[in-house]
Amino acid sequence: MKLDIVYTIDKNYQIPFCVSLTSMLMNNVEVIGNVYLIHDKESRNRKFLKIKEFISEKFNKEIIEIIVDTSQYKKIKCEGHVTSVAYYRFSLADFLPVEVDKILYIDPDTIVTSKIGLLTSLQFDESTLLYAVDHKLNSAVRFKNVRPFLKKYFNTGVLFLDLKKWRSENVSKELWDFAYNKPSEFQFWDQDIMNAVFWNRWKELPYEFNGFMRKKKPNKLPIIIHYTSPQKPWKVRCYNSLKIYYWKYWLKTPFFGASSILIIAANLIVSTIANNTRSLRKRSFSR
Repeated sequence: MKLDIVYTIDKNYQIPFCVSLTSMLMNNVEVIGNVYLIHDKESRNRKFLKIKEFISEKFNKEIIEIIVDTSQYKKIKCEGHVTSVAYYRFSLADFLPVEVDKILYIDPDTIVTSKIGLLTSLQFDESTLLYAVDHKLNSAVRFKNVRPFLKKYFNTGVLFLDLKKWRSENVSKELWDFAYNKPSEFQFWDQDIMNAVFWNRWKELPYEFNGFMRKKKPNKLPIIIHYTSPQKPWKVRCYNSLKIYYWKYWLKTPFFGASSILIIAANLIVSTIANNTRSLRKRSFSR
């Protein structure tokens, strides 16, 4: 079984998208079917065309583009590093061709380190609309007035979706209705909305399929590393212990050059200073 995948980006995430897709295909090209990209006209520039050419030449894969009219997203509230692109997920069943029954959605701030073959064997029962990873953020407390029976809270960075069921149950409308009337206690944007809507209609993936930000290295390397928070490995300030894996695949793309080396060097210096400062503080408190 081939696995179709989809990313959503704007122009700010073009290079991370290229790095993430490179890592996906280097480790899984034999199981990947179609590669879909949902983005806007502004991000269809020279840099994107370079990405498209690179993926085609290196992996013999076409990036199938779906261009979005961004005007419909202007009223949606976004804060921090999260933009309206996050809400493209609500309409995946509408954007993607009707013959696409199942899809792996993946954020562009991810790295795939090994095989994802387990996903091809997953089955959806009548009540399941998606598979995701529970990030155990204790966010269920905020939902007590909206979904009092909610026990788990999934991260939306990696989602395996049953689009056929999304269409038959008109899930996109359900998500958008919630988005325009969301309770004030919601603070994680589209992620909160999806948890409220799917609270009893999802199944849990192993943590290794969406390993989020850590300052300490995990005992086992995640299959998919997800660089959550504004501190990204392509920036000077990033303390994620797994940032080296982003750099590894960055090196394999056409976008690794002198500026990339400077960013990595600065990142290592900043991280070293931060670690030394923490060590000094611990010694001071221990006296």
